[in-house]
Amino acid sequence: MASLYSELLPLDKDIANAYQKVTKDTPGGLIDKAGAGIIYQKATVGPVSTQGARLEALFLIWDKASFAADGLKFWEETIVSALLGQGTGKLLKTDAELSDVMNALALASTSVDFVSPKLGIAYNAGQYEAMKQLVKDRKIHIIQADGKGLSKGIAGIYVPEANALFLFPTKKAIGTLVHELTHAIQDWNDLKGLDEYLETDAYIAAGIESRKRKGSFPKESPLFDSVEMVAAGKAKVTNPDWNGTPAKPGAYDKLAAVLAADPDAVKKPGVVRDLSIGETGTAEKQILAEVMKKLAAASKAAPPPAAKPTPAGVSR
Repeated sequence: MASLYSELLPLDKDIANAYQKVTKDTPGGLIDKAGAGIIYQKATVGPVSTQGARLEALFLIWDKASFAADGLKFWEETIVSALLGQGTGKLLKTDAELSDVMNALALASTSVDFVSPKLGIAYNAGQYEAMKQLVKDRKIHIIQADGKGLSKGIAGIYVPEANALFLFPTKKAIGTLVHELTHAIQDWNDLKGLDEYLETDAYIAAGIESRKRKGSFPKESPLFDSVEMVAAGKAKVTNPDWNGTPAKPGAYDKLAAVLAADPDAVKKPGVVRDLSIGETGTAEKQILAEVMKKLAAASKAAPPPAAKPTPAGVSR
């Protein structure tokens, strides 16, 4: 089994060496506050092009290293504050801790199925099942954060630079989880597009999941027309009622405009976001493709479900 040092080495040599030195010099190999500071300082040095690898190294240490109490407190506060501005949080690891996230992904995989008319990506079972695998493989990190300094009512934020989903102390609505995990799909597909289109897709995905689970969708919602078109199989790129023109916008265009006008929904309307920036080494899109390929192969190889036994006296 590979040592943590050997896992850190290809991500960032300086962080790996600092980790090795700190754990050799402390009783039991525990990372105390002073040691955590030494390691973290190495992650603050380097070009933007290696930021992704350095963040991955920090999360790997958070996941697998042994901390003293003061070291863990420092690590939690420092990483959360670095990514969100302030606050602290706990990295979720166990099946029980991750159950809400896995449940949301399972529901999305059985309900969401549409192609974005502006970004060209297909949101479907394969994508959401792949996100489940990436969470299991610790490639997507789930953090229960305190939400300090954030607007009240925000339930979660996905940070693409860190492949991290932050959950906050509000009721964990399934729709919020589906929305944020749809952003994870966008990130791992290395999408590049207007912020309003990235958000529109995520809102539609959450709306579709909600409609299937609840049996209907509220007509007063600005998402209603888009969600109903997807449910009816009419959300086709070639359908002008879905994907229109500036002169005659379709349902998708109208929803994108509504969301772009809402600062709580779209932070940077009109701004193109490139979700491949900051990656190091193998592109996330390539990693995702391999995960999806393996899952598809495993699904084909799996034996079909056993037929239910026929009750006595009943012919087939």
